[in-house]
Amino acid sequence: MAAELPASTSEVVLKHGGATPETKGPHLAGLWKSFADTQAGKRTQTGSICLVASELSTLFLNGGIGTYFHLIAHLLAAQAWRVHILYAGQVHDEAALARAPRTLAEAGIGFSHLRDFELPKIPRIMSRHQPWYLQTSWKIRYALEELHR
Repeated sequence: MAAELPASTSEVVLKHGGATPETKGPHLAGLWKSFADTQAGKRTQTGSICLVASELSTLFLNGGIGTYFHLIAHLLAAQAWRVHILYAGQVHDEAALARAPRTLAEAGIGFSHLRDFELPKIPRIMSRHQPWYLQTSWKIRYALEELHR
């Protein structure tokens, strides 16, 4: 007996994201309800989200989390959410990075790269002996503050 295929990419994301009707994972339960209500024709309130991604399938090949970010961004945008992706990962293809804002905008998704932001000097306390991830976190926090304005 053949397995039943999902009706849409949205169904795949929700089932594999842990928010099926059976499990209703707390991290996606609200998204599942919004999706289910929309499918049932009910009007739902939409939200706004900024996904901070270290991988994105169109910029970082073979990244499973990058595929997730790509799918969830498109799912939410299709449900009338305001979606923005702040990419904080490595760039291996500058041409793909240059295409990303336009390509994602066609789906209603905003895009920026961490290096798009003019960041203030890193505070002295973080300048020398802090791990790279603390410096990156500080830069991301600043970029999110700029995007939120």
